[in-house]
Amino acid sequence: MQTSAKVMMASLVAAILLGSGIAASSTTISATVQESQSAVETAQYNLLISIIQELETMNENIVNQTRTINYVSTVNDSCVPAAAADLAGCSLAGMDMQGYPLINTILANADLRSANLQGADLSGADLSNADLSRAILTGAHLSATGESHFIFATLTGAKLFRADLTGADLTGADLSDADFTHALLTRAVLADSNLARAALPNTDFQGARLDGADIIDADLRFANLAQASLADSDLSGAVLTYANLTGANLANATLVRADLFNADLSGANLSWGSPQNALPLPGFSPLFLRNIINLPANLAGANLSGADLAGLDLSGVNFFGANLSGADLTGARLGDANLSSADLTNAGLDGAYFCNTTMPDLSVNNSGCSETTSNQISEASPTELPQSSN
Repeated sequence: MQTSAKVMMASLVAAILLGSGIAASSTTISATVQESQSAVETAQYNLLISIIQELETMNENIVNQTRTINYVSTVNDSCVPAAAADLAGCSLAGMDMQGYPLINTILANADLRSANLQGADLSGADLSNADLSRAILTGAHLSATGESHFIFATLTGAKLFRADLTGADLTGADLSDADFTHALLTRAVLADSNLARAALPNTDFQGARLDGADIIDADLRFANLAQASLADSDLSGAVLTYANLTGANLANATLVRADLFNADLSGANLSWGSPQNALPLPGFSPLFLRNIINLPANLAGANLSGADLAGLDLSGVNFFGANLSGADLTGARLGDANLSSADLTNAGLDGAYFCNTTMPDLSVNNSGCSETTSNQISEASPTELPQSSN
């Protein structure tokens, strides 16, 4: 066989293999040629390799062009995701946009259900009224250079693990059942949003606004809510164990069944209504406060002015520097409680139980210690009565 015929045959073999979709590399074609022809001169061999590599490049370009055509055909010419693009109202449901640069992109009213936006950069993007139900936003950047807007967006069941939503506006957004574990929401606006049953452990809400938010049964273990505003929010059944609520505003918040074991509420505002009216604090049910009592409970510096704490077991609670002015502590059990520097102005203390209680002036009140045994017997069920020492 002549040399030119050899080259033509090799080229034909390469074209057939590549055109048929068979993964063919320079090494594969070289091996094929070497097996079919035992000797190929060096110059001709190099020419053959050059032709094969050119064919491979052409094939790769064709594949990429085909992918692009197929991708564009799934949306429309005006709905191709890109930075600063206007994709308002576009249907992008289920689309894989992992790692896409979507900075300042307009996605208002877009359908992004089950879309994969893992690691995508949505800084400054407008997702107002967008539907991101079950979307994956793990590690997404949503505010690195600009504050994203999710006003009234739907993110039900969305995955936002370690997502950066610093300063994002999620006013009225539906975030129920979403996973925000380790997410960054500092200074974010979540007023009137729905966070029911959301997974929020270790989430950073420092300085965030959650006024009027529905946070029922949410998991906020170890969350940072320092200086956050949760006025008028509903935290019924929420788990806030070890949460940082220092300086948080919980005015008029509902905390029925909430678990704040080891939560830090130093300097928090837990008032209900105006101190002048001394309205009760309905969020503080006996069950709520007994959950807090899993020591060490810290309500140091908390504002409990006008709160209704009558008859509750507050044993061992740290009220250092707390504002209890006008609070009703009638019949409350304050054994081992720390009331040092607390403000008890006009507080109702009739029938309150004191034993080893540190008072505001640092004196220790043991006036009720002698009642301990009789109280235990009168309150215990028959199976709980103290056993005789004999």
